[in-house]
Amino acid sequence: MGFNKLRVSTRLGIGYGLVSLLLFVVTVLGVNRMAHIKDRVDEIIKVNDVEARLAATMDLTVTERALALRNLILLDSTDKKEVQMEVDRVAEQEKKYAQAEQQLGTMFATLESTTPKEKELLENIRKQAKLAAPFYPRAVQLALDGKGSDAYQLVRFEFR
Repeated sequence: MGFNKLRVSTRLGIGYGLVSLLLFVVTVLGVNRMAHIKDRVDEIIKVNDVEARLAATMDLTVTERALALRNLILLDSTDKKEVQMEVDRVAEQEKKYAQAEQQLGTMFATLESTTPKEKELLENIRKQAKLAAPFYPRAVQLALDGKGSDAYQLVRFEFR
């Protein structure tokens, strides 16, 4: 029995049924894809955004410490209040850096989505931080001792 031999109401019923079935399939696929998009957005917000913020914090603290060292070199060592303010700024930025590095390291160690490249980059950052670590206290101490030119020489030529 062909489709043309069916009654009009039967053909309309089959047509509406097929359209309804297709609409249902499209709706299910749309909801499924939206769930995947939501999961991806959640990952971006809860993981990638946090990682980027921590990395930016680490970068900013390095810049802030460099500016504070520059200021220490430029300041007159007899102005103890200004000098102490910059020394405190260096210490504060070191703490912020350590906190951000620790949080980022913990995230990288616990999240399965962390790529080997990300872990390698964090390890390179840690190596560079270890190389730079001895220069900060030495430069600060030289500046506190009124040896601004020696501190400048250290930061300009040895630290780089």
